[in-house]
Amino acid sequence: MVIMRPTLLVTTQPGFEGYLKEELKTLSIKKIIKYTMFRGLLKVLSESPYETIEIIKKEKDKFKFLMRAIPLEVECPSDLESIKENTISLLKTKSID
Repeated sequence: MVIMRPTLLVTTQPGFEGYLKEELKTLSIKKIIKYTMFRGLLKVLSESPYETIEIIKKEKDKFKFLMRAIPLEVECPSDLESIKENTISLLKTKSID
């Protein structure tokens, strides 16, 4: 079973979300594209943020409406305690030299 998790936030001009969603559907990976409550912002769920970014880079000529793609390591509630816990957890899993 493939675990789909939030991997990217992608931006476009407000009002062009539908066009961007159609462009993202053409990516050659398994993904789910969701609207957010913010205009100009979509969330992409897939297996790996970095794999998704690499594929976008390779297929960049397909994207007319994509402004930015921001990889997500962790998604958490926006309260300070959750952010702190997730930051500590992320630091423990990543090797920092």
